[in-house]
Amino acid sequence: MTAPLANDAEDFWRVYTASTCAVERRRAQFFALLAEGRRPSEVLHVTRYSQFTAYELMARYRELGLAGLRDGRQ
Repeated sequence: MTAPLANDAEDFWRVYTASTCAVERRRAQFFALLAEGRRPSEVLHVTRYSQFTAYELMARYRELGLAGLRDGRQ
């Protein structure tokens, strides 16, 4: 979870504030906090994601970029 992200915290916070989808907002918050340099353990605590889910989100983000934050069920 410590590899550099392609976007910065501002990009993720922009998605967070613009979105009306709770899933997308939570994912954007997760990445924004990481991009701000917060410790992964702190980010997991705040967002309540498990390590497993966090690694899945990272893989999805690396593959799809910001589009990977969207809720795929919609």
